[in-house]
Amino acid sequence: MAHFPGAEGGYRGLAKVLVEQEDKPAALRVLLDGGAALAKAQQRGGAIGIYREAVTLAPDDLTAHRRLAAALSLAGDNDGAAHEYARYIKHAMDEGHRERAQLEAAYAMDRMPHSHEIEEIAWNPEPVTEGYGTVRRASMASFPADLSSFGPGTQKLAAEGRGLTAMDYFHAFEKATDAANRAVGVPLQTRYDFLLTPTLGLLPMPIDKVPAFLGDEWARYVQFVLPVSFARTPAISIPAGLHGGLPVGVQLVGQLAQEYDLLAFAEELERMPGFGFQRPPEVDA
Repeated sequence: MAHFPGAEGGYRGLAKVLVEQEDKPAALRVLLDGGAALAKAQQRGGAIGIYREAVTLAPDDLTAHRRLAAALSLAGDNDGAAHEYARYIKHAMDEGHRERAQLEAAYAMDRMPHSHEIEEIAWNPEPVTEGYGTVRRASMASFPADLSSFGPGTQKLAAEGRGLTAMDYFHAFEKATDAANRAVGVPLQTRYDFLLTPTLGLLPMPIDKVPAFLGDEWARYVQFVLPVSFARTPAISIPAGLHGGLPVGVQLVGQLAQEYDLLAFAEELERMPGFGFQRPPEVDA
C-alpha cells in the first residue's frame, strides 16, 4: 500500500483482517497510517473516513482522536471537529479520567478558540449555596408542624432558622439569586442558546453515602443544579452513560421561557452516541 497511498479500501481491508485476528493494536496502526497517507495525498475525505474508523475501533486513543479532529478542521468542518473533541472529553469523563478530560478540554479550546460548540464559562456556586443555606433554615423554622416529629438534623436547622431576621432572609435570597443570574442567566441572555453541566457534582454512590444536607460535601453534590434553580431557567437532566455500572447524567439548561427549544435539543442530544438510557448491568429488565 506504500505505492498506492490512495488505496483507501486496502487499509480498511487489512485492518478488518487484523481485527478478526484479535490484533486490535495492529489494526489501529494500519488505520492511522492509512489516514496519514491519504491526508498527504490531499484526499481529505478518505482520510476522515479512515480516522473515523480508527476512533470507532479505539474511542480512547488520543492520536486517533486528535487526527480526526484535525482532519475535520482542515476540511472546514469546524462543527464536526468540535463534536469530536466533545465526544472524546465525554468518553474520558465516563471512564473516570477527569484529569485527561480537563487537559483535552483545554487543548480543544486552544485549538478552536472561536468554536460555538466548546467554550468554558466561569462557575462559582459558593454564593448560591451560602444564600440557600440561610433561606432553607428560615423555611424550616416556619414548618407548620410539630418539629419534635422530625429528625435531629432538621430540628437543629430549624432552631438555627428561628434566630434569623426577615432582613437576613431577604439578603441571603438576593445574594443567591444575583450570583445565579451572573453564572446562568446572563450567559444565556447574551451568548449561548444552552449550557451543559454534569447533573450532580459527585459520582453515583450508595444511598447511605449521600452527603448530609447543607454540609460541605452536599454543596459539591448540588453545585450545578442549585444555581440553575435560583436563576429560574428551564433545565432537564439527560442520561449520559454509566460509571462503575451506575447511571450518570448531564444537565441541559435553556433560555428563559424557551422550554420547547430545550426539550427538542434534549431529545436530539439523547440520541447521540454515549447519551440515552443504559440499564445498569446488574439490574434486571
